[in-house]
Amino acid sequence: MEKEVFIKNVRWDKKREQLLEGILSSLKSLAEDMKRVGRWETHEMKKKKKKRRGEAEQLEGIYTSRGTHWGDGWSLGHCFWR
Repeated sequence: MEKEVFIKNVRWDKKREQLLEGILSSLKSLAEDMKRVGRWETHEMKKKKKKRRGEAEQLEGIYTSRGTHWGDGWSLGHCFWR
């Protein structure tokens, strides 16, 4: 019984090897794509964060000038936008 299993494994060895090589190459290309997309997304998200931070600072100026400041030192604008 063990010999039959071993022979079957040997017979399928080349097909398995080709299949595994295909899977590995597709995974490598997927990883490279994800790296590229990830870099782009983080750059875009940084832009959005900067924009959001600017809006929050404008709101903070409005709320602090009106005197509505919360006890923990954060303005209402920070709490609203973050």
